[in-house]
Amino acid sequence: MADVPGRNGRIAADFVHSHGRKVGEIMTPNPLTVTEDTPLDRIVQIMETSSVKRLPVLRGNRLVGIVTRSDFLAAVADLASAAAAPSADDERIRNEVATVIAQAAWRPCELKVAGP
Repeated sequence: MADVPGRNGRIAADFVHSHGRKVGEIMTPNPLTVTEDTPLDRIVQIMETSSVKRLPVLRGNRLVGIVTRSDFLAAVADLASAAAAPSADDERIRNEVATVIAQAAWRPCELKVAGP
């Protein structure tokens, strides 16, 4: 049987209609949110105590972003680069990074600094 123009599109639309779900069926009804002014240590606390990996960021009632656990990696990398001179030995770098992370109010509790 030859394919009738638009037939595949109609089959796909019928499938989506019969098997598709609406956003309201899978979304979190009352998600935890933060504002742009929420301190990093509070965001980490919310993520850890609520076991969430992402938090919508609001400005008033408007969504302006999402902060994720991976966003903290950049901050940790900045701490690591500021912790020691490039010529320092690995153990000193590891100790300095661990010390800086331990002193950060927003430190990720599950982050470990390991040597080679």
